[in-house]
Amino acid sequence: TNGRLTLFADIVVTPLEGGFSMVTLRDATRRWRMESHVQRLAAAIDATTDVFYLTDAEFRLTFVNAAFQEVTGHNIEDALGRSGEFLRAPGQEQQIQSYLTAVRKGRDWAGELINLRNDGTRYPVSVTISPIHDRNGDFIGYVANERNIKAWKELQDEVLMERNFARSIIDSIESAIYTVDREFKLTHINEAWRKFPAEHG
Repeated sequence: TNGRLTLFADIVVTPLEGGFSMVTLRDATRRWRMESHVQRLAAAIDATTDVFYLTDAEFRLTFVNAAFQEVTGHNIEDALGRSGEFLRAPGQEQQIQSYLTAVRKGRDWAGELINLRNDGTRYPVSVTISPIHDRNGDFIGYVANERNIKAWKELQDEVLMERNFARSIIDSIESAIYTVDREFKLTHINEAWRKFPAEHG
């Protein structure tokens, strides 16, 4: 209308006898908007470096994003239809049971797990798992968001090692070293402080 798009429509042409046809027009604007929304959502999920996947009510993978293959090393086609728990390293049965129970009860679960890449390499992940329900409130699966935290864990270990190193130097000094807050209350002391007589402080 006047150069503007006013309606998306589904058109069905049904041939009839005598050279006639019946043309049915159905307003598809709402469906088009929903499909467009889903496409944008899928594009956004595919653009992230985090792993996202959806399961059905039996916890079988029904959708994985583009990062899934890169991070896990598992082929997308081979992963679909398998239980999401195939990603987990052995020895985490308690955590697995914990998040499966939570989503069955309609609750979110967040924590850290160890995953196995296709080549057997282990890597830590920060995971958020949320249940999905249909319009009737029936459980139809869960959505998982997993972030590889290997680099963060390594950095954390480095910081801890540096802190312990600095602490060992401070503790090796025979003088009492301590810090106080604004109200002159002790916040940190070294080992030498502990060896001083009680009347020292």
